[in-house]
Amino acid sequence: MSELSDLLWKSNQKYLKNFFDEMCDAYENDKTATIKKFYEDGVLKGFCMIKDIDGVRILSEAHYLGDNKYTALKMWKFMIKGASKVRASVFKNNHCMIDFLKRLKFDIVDEVSTNFIMERAI
Repeated sequence: MSELSDLLWKSNQKYLKNFFDEMCDAYENDKTATIKKFYEDGVLKGFCMIKDIDGVRILSEAHYLGDNKYTALKMWKFMIKGASKVRASVFKNNHCMIDFLKRLKFDIVDEVSTNFIMERAI
């Protein structure tokens, strides 16, 4: 990290934590969302959240910090169960996730300033 990014992180860390706290509270209270949590040794290591909107299953969030290489498969099964079309919004600079979804036959169908919208029929 550069000195500038270190300074930005240190000066904004508490505000980002508050932002994420509020965002996750909203997620957990959203009746239209379904959240699956992944625990390892009793510790939360990841979660993913989906919503069904107009016949499309949308992956709203997916985060994982554990060591189980099969967790991505569990997330995938959770995401596609009962869906006919799935969509995900991915940061344009997240090349790893974009490449991964392309290998899963997702296409980029739209983009906004910071994200690609990727979609696939099941």
